[in-house]
Amino acid sequence: YKLVNKKLVIDEEKAEWVRFIYDSYLSGKSLREIIDTLAAKRVASVRGKKWTKVSLALVLKNPTYKGEGMVCVRTRDINRKIIDKKEIPSPCPVIIDAATWEKAQ
Repeated sequence: YKLVNKKLVIDEEKAEWVRFIYDSYLSGKSLREIIDTLAAKRVASVRGKKWTKVSLALVLKNPTYKGEGMVCVRTRDINRKIIDKKEIPSPCPVIIDAATWEKAQ
């Protein structure tokens, strides 16, 4: 995803790799095989680093890709200490359909 005019839109270049990850996983490839392919293609992880099994698993478990984003809202006291934290649903564009996302779980 990327922000355009304060709205979340699909970054098609990155979305292509997200779809590749789901398709590969559902076709029976291991996390290691997917990581090796991403490394060979020089695709950086979401945080711009090398892929690990953990970072790949986080992509597969992230409901944002099926359009169910969340925004974390924090309430702070006068000293800026967090006193309350809530997650609020924030719909976003769908990269992976819900059925495909569920199969990957």
